[in-house]
Amino acid sequence: MPSPCPTVRDHLDAGPPLPEWVHLLGERIQQLEGGPAAVAASRARDLYHNRAAARGLARLLDGGEILSGLPPTSLSRLQRAVLRRVLHTLLLSLLDALEEESHER
Repeated sequence: MPSPCPTVRDHLDAGPPLPEWVHLLGERIQQLEGGPAAVAASRARDLYHNRAAARGLARLLDGGEILSGLPPTSLSRLQRAVLRRVLHTLLLSLLDALEEESHER
């Protein structure tokens, strides 16, 4: 019987110890991108070298998970509109900041 493919956790556990939140970050990266576990683990480990960036992304993903899990009927039209505007502005702002950063290097 073939052995199961290594998971993100397996890949991260093969290296130096990391906090649990880094394992969760790697698993979320894999869920969102749909790529191989090794790639997601590598991305999470690399992000961990800049803990502020890794924590920020992890918190953003936490918020996304909470918001995407809300039943469609739990939000009023106004609440949906506010969330859409704020998220749109936030994401554009973050993408712009990352783009500016890449031009500086």
